[in-house]
Amino acid sequence: MLIFMKRIASFGLAAFIFLIPSCAIAPWANPSASPIETTSARSGEEATPSASQTSKAQILIDTPRILEDSQSGTVVLGIIHNDSDQDLTEISLEVSLLDSDGDLLDRQQLSPLLEHLAPGEDSPYTARFEAPDGIASAEVELLHSKAASFDRAAVEFQEVRTFTTQTGEYAILGTVNNPSDEPLTLHDLGILLKDDSGVIIALSRLAAGPASLMPEQISPVLLIFATPPDAGEGELYADATINRSLPPVELSFTRDPTLEFTDQGLPFVLGEIHNEAGYIRWVRVLIAVYYEDLLLSCTVTTFPIPIGPDENRAFLESRLPGLVTNAESQGIALENVEIQALIELDFSRSFDETPVPLSVEIDRYQYQGSSLILHGKVSNPEENAIEQPTVLGTVRTMTGELVSAGWSIVADTLAPFETLEFVLPLTLPQDTDTVMSEFDLQAVGFYQ
Repeated sequence: MLIFMKRIASFGLAAFIFLIPSCAIAPWANPSASPIETTSARSGEEATPSASQTSKAQILIDTPRILEDSQSGTVVLGIIHNDSDQDLTEISLEVSLLDSDGDLLDRQQLSPLLEHLAPGEDSPYTARFEAPDGIASAEVELLHSKAASFDRAAVEFQEVRTFTTQTGEYAILGTVNNPSDEPLTLHDLGILLKDDSGVIIALSRLAAGPASLMPEQISPVLLIFATPPDAGEGELYADATINRSLPPVELSFTRDPTLEFTDQGLPFVLGEIHNEAGYIRWVRVLIAVYYEDLLLSCTVTTFPIPIGPDENRAFLESRLPGLVTNAESQGIALENVEIQALIELDFSRSFDETPVPLSVEIDRYQYQGSSLILHGKVSNPEENAIEQPTVLGTVRTMTGELVSAGWSIVADTLAPFETLEFVLPLTLPQDTDTVMSEFDLQAVGFYQ
């Protein structure tokens, strides 16, 4: 297992380092905003704590900003503030768009960027809507919060470079470091941009990064703005907590991840994991692409199905944001890059979820370009409905060498004794000998 301990060489850009407690504590009110004190009430109504809250739990909600964007539709941005003397978590907000008469146009429930909020801390939030006509205002309501207890952790962030993705998003590639002598869990990370007058204008999201960090460990991160923002001053918000009881991973690579290419020259990462533990594990793989000390790309592979005891799980990852662009800008041949990968436990999933085998059969297959496309049916033999029926496939040579892997979630739910068709494309490396290759399929889901 490889641990990210790279020191990042400069790209000639202005790098910056943040050393912060896990959530930035910013001056509370924006110059143009009027904070609204509320718990479970809408703005302007008397707030009464719910049963899940305490009488001391207060969250201040800053007046939100409404931004129109040709790509993202209507974006609502704002900040909440923990004005209580308690640690809070499980915070849920509802953002409503209103017309000039106060009538509801659309609403959305969401969580703020930071899922842990200590006394005196702030967290940004954002909601995106398909732009309805006649928007006059936005209203934000606190639906739920829960008193908690956690220990804050500090992280260091260093920007490596910025680039625009193929889909027009603005990306920041960098690293995070745990400077403490205790392990931590990194729940989320984001950058809030403000203009010269302090008004918020954009919020990034964490597209890839570590789930946890051991003492002094450095890992790559990728932050994404939906659209290239105007120039502004960035403020880092990182939700990290000390975790003194991180369970052992107990997984290893049976095939170290490598960079492969299709016949068309498109890059992807191929690897395989083995579960050495005596119980199922939900896992994720953090992948970074380096040329010597230069970080070129970062991504995370998550799995729709856990890995059972003594089971292998192959994976193929083609989402490598900025890799081709960043390599070309530095005059780097992709054949000379290095893949580093880290297996982590996926704490976003319940470890109590046990997969249920489903019936699967192949109707036909075809080769198209650099893909093997499998067509078939998956059936539920159970009397209970099955959630997230998933077909997993691998391609190997006759000697067992991994060639490709992939999966397809067929539907949200598979009713008792229901059968559905599926299509599973599997990307093939260049010069694959299809005559001397074989594929294997399995289908699983979860009880509702």
